[in-house]
Amino acid sequence: MKARAALGRRDFATANREIEAALRLAPESWEVNKDAATVFVWQHDYLKALPFYQKCVALFPEDLHSWDIILMCYRALGDQAAIRRNAEQMLIQAQAIVDREPNNQHAYARGANALVAIGDIAFFIADNNAVGIAIERDADVGLFAAHNVTQHLW
Repeated sequence: MKARAALGRRDFATANREIEAALRLAPESWEVNKDAATVFVWQHDYLKALPFYQKCVALFPEDLHSWDIILMCYRALGDQAAIRRNAEQMLIQAQAIVDREPNNQHAYARGANALVAIGDIAFFIADNNAVGIAIERDADVGLFAAHNVTQHLW
């Protein structure tokens, strides 16, 4: 899309014009809403980005990337209640994917992000080369109830 090309050049005025035109043509398009959100995030205008990411997850609830960026926007805005509310929804979607696709690492990673945002887990570093996840409290969350994830860093 032209708006993304303009973003690559850091030409925000053109990106804004292009996204406005695309939204007039296809306001219900997941792709157009995703690009609109991206245009505003690149400009650090999180309040403008949020409705477009929210439209993305309304159109496609398992869009875990959009859920993750929604959390990022609310973190930037300092809205803890919105972070928790949206993280809980993100976790529901991640769990649905894991239930269908038990080997979907993307869904596990996004689920971990949601749990961190909710405050149910904390990351820790041990021996300077491993990252783990520790469950801090007994939550009724099936996604990570039986998993203690450890991986080696590069």
